[in-house]
Amino acid sequence: MSSRQAAFRAAYRAQIAPAYDGLAHVALIFAIGGATLWYAAQHIHSPTWLEWLVVPVTAVLANVFEWFLHAQIMHRPRKGFFLAMATAGAYAVTLVWSANAAWLLVCTGAGMYMNYEFFHWCCHVRDDRIVKHIPFVNTIRRHHIAHHDTAIMMHKNMNLTYPFANWLFGTSDLDRGLLGHLFNGYNTRFVRRNLPKVRSSADVTPPAPAAVTAAAGD
Repeated sequence: MSSRQAAFRAAYRAQIAPAYDGLAHVALIFAIGGATLWYAAQHIHSPTWLEWLVVPVTAVLANVFEWFLHAQIMHRPRKGFFLAMATAGAYAVTLVWSANAAWLLVCTGAGMYMNYEFFHWCCHVRDDRIVKHIPFVNTIRRHHIAHHDTAIMMHKNMNLTYPFANWLFGTSDLDRGLLGHLFNGYNTRFVRRNLPKVRSSADVTPPAPAAVTAAAGD
């Protein structure tokens, strides 16, 4: 992390209400998401294999939507967009397909949102000997830290769970395949060499330790 990023994080954290607790926030989301999953599951009855396909398709679309949300909404605010999309999608599935498909979509959507909140929390906790070795979590931590480099943050590394959409749309700072993206960890050997340069020396991120760069290859 660059000195500029560290200074921004410190200033931002100083504005957070003292009563706020990140872990409590995640726990609340999991309580709501878990209740949603339980309620939706009660309405699913003998789904067909085609209806089960809603799960992987929704997971992929959620990843793409997460990418789009971060690239076009969070960085360029448009109020009410997420709620409108979620409501329209659930209603459309109910009308054109089946109740099972709709409830499976709700279950998958809730699960993906819980995943999103947990990974986002993991991106902002202190690095330690446990966090740095958790698959997928270590990947998205490096991915998200690199995203906050001011030279690339408007165009690169928009995912906050799995960097699938970044790989798909070519908006990753890595030059490697899909599996390499997902299991990259803290590896910096595949960072693109033609990325825009930082705009001041304060933005420069210190080199990663040698042990970090020795992660698995493609």
